[in-house]
Amino acid sequence: MLISDRLRHPDLFSKVVSPERAADIIQDGMNVGVSGFTPAGYPKKVTQALAQACRQGRKCRIGLWSGASVGPEIEEELASAGVVARR
Repeated sequence: MLISDRLRHPDLFSKVVSPERAADIIQDGMNVGVSGFTPAGYPKKVTQALAQACRQGRKCRIGLWSGASVGPEIEEELASAGVVARR
């Protein structure tokens, strides 16, 4: 989880949520942007949580936008769960 030396403004801690909660915010038909190239920086846990929820019956198809290439935690997870409508 996020540690205090990375987020300095205390009011922003209320915005930090679990990957599952973040995935719940993503709705069917939305466009979702992710960063690429750096495995340490792109949102692996959120995309994995979204893919898992869709495997368990959630209906959600998104447009996936990335600034660069991404790894299997995004590309393969979402594609295998049928989440990506447009890339």
